[in-house]
Amino acid sequence: AEARGRAVFDEAGLAVAVKALDDAVAAKLVPGAVWWLERNGVSRSGATGNRMIDPEVAVMKVDTVFDAASLTKVVATAPSVFLLIQDGKLTLDTKVSAVIPEYTGGGKELLTIRHLLTHTSGTRSGIPRSEPPWGGYEEGIRRAAGEPLINVPGTKFLYSDINFILLGEIVRRVSGMTLDAFAAARIFRPLGMKDTGFRPDRSKVGRIAPTTREAAGLVHGVVHDPTSRVMGGVMGHAGLFTTAADLAKYCRMPVS
Repeated sequence: AEARGRAVFDEAGLAVAVKALDDAVAAKLVPGAVWWLERNGVSRSGATGNRMIDPEVAVMKVDTVFDAASLTKVVATAPSVFLLIQDGKLTLDTKVSAVIPEYTGGGKELLTIRHLLTHTSGTRSGIPRSEPPWGGYEEGIRRAAGEPLINVPGTKFLYSDINFILLGEIVRRVSGMTLDAFAAARIFRPLGMKDTGFRPDRSKVGRIAPTTREAAGLVHGVVHDPTSRVMGGVMGHAGLFTTAADLAKYCRMPVS
């Protein structure tokens, strides 16, 4: 494979890219990074820097597990929705209110699955935080469904976590399975994505890169996104954990 790799990759260009990552680590722009490239069936990968610098230093490894943040939308939620469309249980023009009846009022009856997927629903970017703080999955869905529109559906693009919070709930209501269970059964396990999923087992914490430190302590092995966290960590907009190798499996997924 190494001999083939030299034939299919521009080694000079690859060296420039790897040096850019090394320089970013040296400049303390990022603690570390994992890179993975594939071409013509040949893969190359590497790691630089550290996966953890607080409270101790731990070297970055290629198999480091990362909080995938909004990649959750495209690696778990959107493909789950399209599998349900493929199964004949939804269409792009299915009304959101047909699946979530409480999603009504103020023009929300016009919204379709297509609007949510393309961020043209007209809803704002996220569920506002409030005092006193709220929590729980059902309460979060209630708040997402109760959000008033700020734009006419289909007229403006506005990237919104609320769109994919609703899509994750649509997957749950239509399939009868929680998003994590559906995505595992229909996407991750069939593709052999063994390190991908929501709410990772604590036995994997030694491989997981922490994301930040908050007043309550290091955010390590739990989702960083605050809305996903207060709703239980299995959400359509954020909550997925994965590795570079698993994302490569997803990216090379055959299209039938």
